[in-house]
Amino acid sequence: MRHALENVVLASLFGLAAGCADPAPADDDAGTSGGARADAAANGGAPVGGDPAGASGGAPLGGEPAGATGGAPVERDATVEPTVDAEAPRPDAVVTPRPAALVAAVVLTEQPQVPAATLSARVTAAGELPNQSGCVAVPFDPNAQAAPAQGYDTGTISLAGARSALELTPSVGGAGVDYTVGGGVPDDLFDDNARLVATAQGGAHLGAFEVAVNAPRSVNVRSPQAQFGAQQSVNDDLVVEWAAGESESLLVTLLPAQLIPSVEPQAGQWVFCSVPDAEGTVTIPAAQVAAVGDNPGVFGQGALLIVTRTRVGTITLGPDTAAITASTSQGVPVTLVQ
Repeated sequence: MRHALENVVLASLFGLAAGCADPAPADDDAGTSGGARADAAANGGAPVGGDPAGASGGAPLGGEPAGATGGAPVERDATVEPTVDAEAPRPDAVVTPRPAALVAAVVLTEQPQVPAATLSARVTAAGELPNQSGCVAVPFDPNAQAAPAQGYDTGTISLAGARSALELTPSVGGAGVDYTVGGGVPDDLFDDNARLVATAQGGAHLGAFEVAVNAPRSVNVRSPQAQFGAQQSVNDDLVVEWAAGESESLLVTLLPAQLIPSVEPQAGQWVFCSVPDAEGTVTIPAAQVAAVGDNPGVFGQGALLIVTRTRVGTITLGPDTAAITASTSQGVPVTLVQ
């Protein structure tokens, strides 16, 4: 289930970035004000395989300072560009002009069932994102590779609060500055409610910053039950229930998948439902279930239901935004039948 979960987490982060979920309460201590739109930068603004929500229109990136880093963030003077030491040049030794506004995103994903986890970072130009809510069915290919957005430099980024200290190092890639993790990422990346803090040293395009978030608690899907052999008629609505939480984003995804001998996602119609975590339930209309199971055959068609919970922390740095997101998921195999 590793491949399926990793791809759906990317879709979850796009849904989050699109501002699909209700904003966090004003007294939320996770450092989330204005942050639900910032992390699409980590994947170039859209998930691998395309844009499930339809990237047209929407509010510009930004938001008020979250004030949840455990200390005052180091802010860059918007009128003074960081300098580059000629003796020790940054990864992009020839410093390219930076856009008027940048978004730095540090993205953590964890899939306890596999178990597997990922850690990534990217700094890209700020842009406009769509605002999508409810359930949408769209064609989606988990194996398609979208070209990444131009990357920029904010120096080495360190992560504290995870199960092990980790560091992301910038280097020049095919699309500007890329970030890679030194060493391995532990499969069990973070504990529930762990305080995750990302600290950037500052680089050629974006100054130093510190941003934090409280990790989400594990997802507990109550219906449908997590067991092989569970069936769902394509003629009926699919009711999904989970133990409600307080995250900024909860995405329910239904996708076609091979279930035997291993779970692998397939291209086709995928359903993305962005709903408030606190509701604890969403109903996927029968028409959208049928779109996923368009050819069930005698033995039915394999599908995977995945619930992804995400928390976000942001700060503003003059015209720029820094964000950290942490996501955890649970998958449930389902056989779609007539």
